[in-house]
Amino acid sequence: MTGICGIIGVEDKNLLKRMCNVITHKEESFGIFSDKNVGLCGIEEKGKNQPIHNEDESIWAVCDGEIYNYRELKEETEKSGHEFYTSMDTEVIVHLYEEFGDFFVKKLNGVFCFGILDNNEKKILLARDKIGIKPLYYTTIGKILLFASEIKSILQYERVKREVNIKSLHYLLNIEYIPGEATLFKGIKKLLPGHILVHKDDDVHIHKYWDIIIRTYPQKSEEYYITHITALLKKAVERRMDNGKSLGVFLTGGMDTSSVVAIMRSLTDEPIKSFYLSFGEDSDDVNYSRIVAEHFETEHHEMMVEPKEIKILPEAIWWMDEPSISLISGYFASKFASKHVKIVFTGRGGDELFGGYERFKYIYLSTDIHRIVPRYLSRSISKLIEIFQSKYSKLEWAKYNKYLRVISGIGNKEKFYVSVAPTFLVDETKIYSNKLSYKKLGGIENIFEPYFNNDGDFLNEALLAEVKEKLVNDLLIVDNRMSAVNSIKQRYPLLDIDLVEFSFTIPSYLKVRDMGNTRKYILRKAMSEILPKEIIKRPKSGAFWFEPCFLFEKELREIALKTLPESNMIKSYFKYDYINRILQHPLSSNMTTHYNLIMMLLCLEIWYKIYIESSDLYKPNLSIDNFL
Repeated sequence: MTGICGIIGVEDKNLLKRMCNVITHKEESFGIFSDKNVGLCGIEEKGKNQPIHNEDESIWAVCDGEIYNYRELKEETEKSGHEFYTSMDTEVIVHLYEEFGDFFVKKLNGVFCFGILDNNEKKILLARDKIGIKPLYYTTIGKILLFASEIKSILQYERVKREVNIKSLHYLLNIEYIPGEATLFKGIKKLLPGHILVHKDDDVHIHKYWDIIIRTYPQKSEEYYITHITALLKKAVERRMDNGKSLGVFLTGGMDTSSVVAIMRSLTDEPIKSFYLSFGEDSDDVNYSRIVAEHFETEHHEMMVEPKEIKILPEAIWWMDEPSISLISGYFASKFASKHVKIVFTGRGGDELFGGYERFKYIYLSTDIHRIVPRYLSRSISKLIEIFQSKYSKLEWAKYNKYLRVISGIGNKEKFYVSVAPTFLVDETKIYSNKLSYKKLGGIENIFEPYFNNDGDFLNEALLAEVKEKLVNDLLIVDNRMSAVNSIKQRYPLLDIDLVEFSFTIPSYLKVRDMGNTRKYILRKAMSEILPKEIIKRPKSGAFWFEPCFLFEKELREIALKTLPESNMIKSYFKYDYINRILQHPLSSNMTTHYNLIMMLLCLEIWYKIYIESSDLYKPNLSIDNFL
């Protein structure tokens, strides 16, 4: 299942068809339910049908996703007298709603977004899965509600204004994604993970039904955590295995994907196909992926993306709805795997749950410092740095800004976290036009205040922020969109609900150790008997999923120089003189931030031409030549 949409308060079947068509990919079809001022659409693989209804057709549902505990829930509802007329997991949603009401969603283990029409109660219920693997968007115009799994579907309604959300633009330029419920479109929101939306009597009410909680229990032995991690991960993989279907895995040779391959191999005799994607970078990842592939006898495939493939940007941005600098890797990884399999497993989530990234080393080491140093000292240091930055404005000084921000964050957890996270943190005074008015937009660190407190476990707090913001609002959206357009399903055993909940009971010292040089310690211990020693001992790399924009230097600069000077978006929101200095500056691979900034600005410009300026939001011209 790869998409849903719906309208409440508008009687327009042609509009509903356009909303469906624009998010229907190859090898898919859609079904519609329309009744007076309500319309639902569900998109499915050919041969399957949505929407799904209950026995008397008073309740209808559309769902994008998969319910992994579908069989147990079906058996439960059948005991209550419900009859099933399909083999689809969506049908269990209808009957669970009948039995348990709005908060039945707590029972679901899976990845999903869905909409339920209850004609008895005259209401619509929308829901999104607990982690937020499947996105769901909505907007209201007076008494009208529109929702969809992709924003472009909502934009088919001509009364929806296409305007830039300035604050979201500010976030995108600083942290590479848009946090919380906002989108880059003013007035269009995401339904947050673990939330439901109820529309009744022309009112909208949103409720949280689940959340991740950091729990501190009495100290337990390493063996306790090792046993539970191993059992939970095995169960998570098992839930996602489809008997008789060819399965693949994105294999980087890191701890996460290697662990998934090892457990898959223990559960099936069917051949596992593994995939490694590179950009021709000088990396050891390919060798590690080969070690794992050989050890577990996978059918291994490797692909290198050529720099010329940057031409895919307009198409990828169209399917994404919003800009991202990780588009190219996400697109080609899914396209590559889709030639061989329909389902591909990934290790996404392991770094965020167990502390894999290098930045977690500094967070772990600074824990005690933040307890001792008062917040006012952080403010004083920040003022000194502002004086320093105003004195030195040359681009060469940019490489020092990161370290200065780290220092200024001592005593302020959220500010320290932002300073070590993979962010642009642009100098707003130099790049923003007056229209952006950065002084009114607020500090980036304010986003993360809810995740930190003075006495909390700093590392687990940072991991929670990573899961709920960066993972959900950037990495998973790229995965979701790029896999959908290539007609492939991605599955995330490390983001299984039971494993996620358990991971936030594990103390920090079992995740990061040895002065921060050993990360994912407890996961390494859990996998030490089944993975090759080279994988257990290898350091974190992570080149597979991070867009190496500097490898596209010639192509990126060429397109940017042709596009950005004439850009209406650049002229409206940015100071082009500063951007031009970056474009003209001799860049090297150790100045990745500048390449990423150029890539983001280019993505923004293409997005702006497609989504704000274009008169055709149904079948736009996505040739790269149209943007030069």
